[in-house]
Amino acid sequence: MGKNRHGESFVKTACRTIGGLLRTERTIKASCMACKRAHPFTPDQLQAMLDAHGPDYRLCGRRYRCSSCQGWMRLHYQEGGMWWPLWDDADVLRWSDKDRRS
Repeated sequence: MGKNRHGESFVKTACRTIGGLLRTERTIKASCMACKRAHPFTPDQLQAMLDAHGPDYRLCGRRYRCSSCQGWMRLHYQEGGMWWPLWDDADVLRWSDKDRRS
């Protein structure tokens, strides 16, 4: 997960920001690592994020609290019938370290 054999991120450049996701009409979802629940983002939610943060707001490497269980949710984007992570190995290590310290 995270990078290909050339060390490049699996996350396509066009999918790294809210503006890019909206421009390419990608679907995104958050999935909880604790309860395994999926939370699809609606176009209205993405538009609200765009209005609040601007088109260059990066979704890569972000996680959010689950409204169902308070676990951590990671973001994915859909392309070609598959869901791809909006994080890489460095994000997982950073999150693990942060969770251990809290």
